[in-house]
Amino acid sequence: MIGIAIAIVVALVSIPFLRRIPRTTALRLMVAGSVYVAGAVGFEMIESAIFEPGPESPLYVTLVCIEESAEIAGMLLALRAMLYHLTDHVPVRLSLRRDGDRSAGST
Repeated sequence: MIGIAIAIVVALVSIPFLRRIPRTTALRLMVAGSVYVAGAVGFEMIESAIFEPGPESPLYVTLVCIEESAEIAGMLLALRAMLYHLTDHVPVRLSLRRDGDRSAGST
């Protein structure tokens, strides 16, 4: 239950930030947060209800795998949202050169 309360507080505090950024980035971040919270809080509640058979039961282990996968997926979606934001809205110039490439004047 404390996880739900924390998720609601974080969501409410994030509203001003989400209103200032581009709509597509905000939507992507909201989806990422929802997937993360569904895994972290939702499956955690289901696991606690099934903990009676024991943590070694196949059902419990499967739910833990789903929970952890949802959390990782949520973080990856957030990273993806930020990378899309950077490519769409932030001018970035990347220059690559090998260590052997020097200007013509230096030896």
